[in-house]
Amino acid sequence: MIRAFGDLDEMNNILTAFYSSDDWNNGPKIEIIEKINKSMKSIIALPKVSIDALRRSGYIVGGKNSCCEHSTFREIQ
Repeated sequence: MIRAFGDLDEMNNILTAFYSSDDWNNGPKIEIIEKINKSMKSIIALPKVSIDALRRSGYIVGGKNSCCEHSTFREIQ
């Protein structure tokens, strides 16, 4: 999974809001967590063109049926 945020404060605010939300806590939280074999969080500052290339590359694991790496990418100007 690749997520892009403007800065670390924005990332923290958005993720805190999501993981404390009713949608997460009362939704398929357990089913999602049980499918995660390995979780790794990386914070990397990259220009938008690099983020877009990573999204298209196929080298980042994620999507509907795979839960392995959770990488957060931040766009830089």
